[in-house]
Amino acid sequence: MLVRLLYIIAGYFLIFLALPVMFKRWLTEPGFGRRWRQSLGFWPDETLSGVAGRRAVWLHAASVGEVVAARPIIQALRRLRPDLTIMLSVVTQTGYAMAEQLVARAVDAVIFYPLDLYGLPQRVLDRVRPRLFVTVETELWPNFLKACHDRRVTVAMVNGRISDQSVRRYRWLGPLLRDMLATVKVFSVQSRQDGEYLVRLGANKGRIVVNGNTKFAVAHEPLTAAGREDWGRLLGIRPGDRVVVAGSTYPFEERGIARCWPAVRQAVTGRVKGIIAPRDIRRAADLCRKLAAGGYRVEMRSRLSPDNPADVDCDFIVVDTIGELGRLYGLADVVFVGGSMFPRGGHNVLEPAVAGKAVVTGEYTFNFRDINTLLRSAGGIVVVKDFAEWQDRIIELLLSPRRAAECAANARRVIEENSGAAERHASLIVRCWQEAETAGE
Repeated sequence: MLVRLLYIIAGYFLIFLALPVMFKRWLTEPGFGRRWRQSLGFWPDETLSGVAGRRAVWLHAASVGEVVAARPIIQALRRLRPDLTIMLSVVTQTGYAMAEQLVARAVDAVIFYPLDLYGLPQRVLDRVRPRLFVTVETELWPNFLKACHDRRVTVAMVNGRISDQSVRRYRWLGPLLRDMLATVKVFSVQSRQDGEYLVRLGANKGRIVVNGNTKFAVAHEPLTAAGREDWGRLLGIRPGDRVVVAGSTYPFEERGIARCWPAVRQAVTGRVKGIIAPRDIRRAADLCRKLAAGGYRVEMRSRLSPDNPADVDCDFIVVDTIGELGRLYGLADVVFVGGSMFPRGGHNVLEPAVAGKAVVTGEYTFNFRDINTLLRSAGGIVVVKDFAEWQDRIIELLLSPRRAAECAANARRVIEENSGAAERHASLIVRCWQEAETAGE
């Protein structure tokens, strides 16, 4: 097929163009060498020894968000079939770090996913020989799916989510897209809208089931009084301080927060401290410099320790560590979830909501439209259109703990009503694996 040939040629051409950047990152970025060795098809024997030839279930979760969504599914799989061999693949370095932290003990291997260059998917499939490949959310790659089809590896999608942008992006693949979708045995999706989008792209309606969103199954370990006290000492938070945590932020949003901060501090009696976790932690040092240039006292999380805590008079803590944001949400009076004040699509609001916090977002949350629609209609999140309104709502919630508690309680009720998705997706995986086992005997 001409389209497939063009896709193969384009893939190698783009890698050739990216070689200088890749080489620079290989030299300067910790962990990048391991990532790209595996992405280019070189997995150490010890990494694959626990899964090769053991009829594994291969789960693929591209980055941090997908790993978080995969975690409850993996936990449910272990409850249903503790004997299953499970391998998890990721694309990004942050996704790998999150997988190591959240699910490494529950799976038999964690690897970096191969680039979709002709020959690389075949290489890893021939070494692992899985029975079932399961993609979490939206990751579909033509060469990989073709290699699965040629090797009679069953393919499924769980927690499927197709955004408006994904519909537009996939359409350019034309007939290649139809071949990809035909490879997938079952699409276990989050919502009816996701199923309709898949049908619009060319999926068989009879292969689509709606099983809900596993991100409603957010694991939450509430901070104890002792834990809150320890974190407070580390971050320079004293009793009576009010805390705003901004998670997964982007530069535009960080500038907006910095502009609004003097008004927030003036309106609220006592000290107000900000904790900012940029979406890309590689920007943390630059963010510290910019906040300091604006006259704020700033501390970076990685430089703090029990022997070297933050100054109690600092204005902002900038988070440059992985895996701590959930606990930091527990310190907040109000949480702002970034990626939502401009057309980025937003990030998951459930973790702070489960932690019992009032959550503020912008209007641009189309990546999580179903979650946000449910929460917004129930009064479980506060949505603002610009930073003038952001400032007003943050002040309102800090001044009215009762209003903040009502917002958090509304969100918690919605989450409880939507539980059970992980078990449904996991049950579907087990059925697919069993059918693949029977067919392979």
